[in-house]
Amino acid sequence: MYTVPPSDFERFCLRLLLLYTPGAKSFYDLRTVKGIVYNSFHKTALMRELLDDDNEWVKCMNEAIQWKMPRELRQLFAMILIWGNINNPLLLWDQYKIHLYEDLILNYSAEVTLLLTYQDIDKRLIPICKSLKKDFNISLLITTNIPSDEEHFDKSQEYRTGQKMYAQSNNAQQHIADKIMAVINGQSNDNKCFFIDGPGGTRKIFLYETLCYILSGLGIEVLTVAWTEIAANLLPGATTVHTNSKDAEIIKKAKVVIWDKAPMAFGQVLEVIEAGLRDLIQTKQLFGGKIMILGVISGKFCPQLEKHQKHKYLNKLEFAHWLLHLGNRTLPILNDEIEIPPQYITTNNLITNVFDNALKNRDENALLSTVILCLTNKISLEVCNEVIQKMHRQEKVFLSVDKMNLSLATDNCILPSQGQKVYHQYRSNFRPAALEPRISSIKKYSKR
Repeated sequence: MYTVPPSDFERFCLRLLLLYTPGAKSFYDLRTVKGIVYNSFHKTALMRELLDDDNEWVKCMNEAIQWKMPRELRQLFAMILIWGNINNPLLLWDQYKIHLYEDLILNYSAEVTLLLTYQDIDKRLIPICKSLKKDFNISLLITTNIPSDEEHFDKSQEYRTGQKMYAQSNNAQQHIADKIMAVINGQSNDNKCFFIDGPGGTRKIFLYETLCYILSGLGIEVLTVAWTEIAANLLPGATTVHTNSKDAEIIKKAKVVIWDKAPMAFGQVLEVIEAGLRDLIQTKQLFGGKIMILGVISGKFCPQLEKHQKHKYLNKLEFAHWLLHLGNRTLPILNDEIEIPPQYITTNNLITNVFDNALKNRDENALLSTVILCLTNKISLEVCNEVIQKMHRQEKVFLSVDKMNLSLATDNCILPSQGQKVYHQYRSNFRPAALEPRISSIKKYSKR
């Protein structure tokens, strides 16, 4: 017999009846239960108890409303409609719709709130080509129009908040904000593309928020995006770049685009977006004439270098400047390669070059203030152990587990002495990232 997916529910019920209705000779017989003829295979399967009722989904919703947010409840309701094969979707909607719009009722009237909730769930069904009205017999008899965002948007309050944040900004932040606002207001003919570069902790996000509030208060559309969802969560109203690329109307309306962590994307992505904006706006201006604000953390994005664990810090000041140029991508690049000056490459043992003077002079302060950055915990342990072995101090060895209790062992093939040996061999090679190694060698004034 052919298989039928549960999404084709009426035929799925027909298949159940064909399997579990003995003696049926026609479709009429299949739809007959105790002398009563039902008008659908679904009803017949229910009366023959071949299907469960909706009580399981009622329990699911009852549990979810105790701790889920309304937006999550709407997502859950849509998933139940898609995969739950519920018998009476309308009854479930009527029973729980009040819990689905609790986050919207504060800003809109009851009718608008219900309509927004209905549309939100209906949008979640679009990817699988379903709708509440057509596939689940859930419809609304509401003719109310959804008010625009401007009707619920206090521009004066937004502008006051932005001015307050501007007053709290430092001189560098105010200088950047003034320069951007001068271009937006047409007071400056400078380039419309801004690249905000600064180390972590310089409050670039605070600057973006200040600009968003001021521009929103002035009625200027701002589009905030980031390459990853984690970065997007830090910006007001931000989404990922690929999410916003699907809504052409939002992109058209936006006059200012704030893109945080822009260099995380490939260079071709920026080129595609630039060309796409020009094509969308039908103009030859760079980025479609929009004001682009791109942000990045200094030194975070630099080309990968082979064997970088062998770099040696010889001249601190000179090497620091070289690293800054490396992070800023101002070093010459030939065939996608950066030449590393020979004085920054060690030819001998790295540990000897870094710690040799401190070990020979027994300068414990120098040992504590010098580090080697390692890629993995395994390499870090090897470096630590080698440095400790070179120290002229009495060594103390600690074991995470001294022995194991074999009194409850059920394997008679392993003797206690053999078990201890096997266990220690296994534990020595077991290095979980969050735990200390099995063996720790400690010497006075040494610091891991």
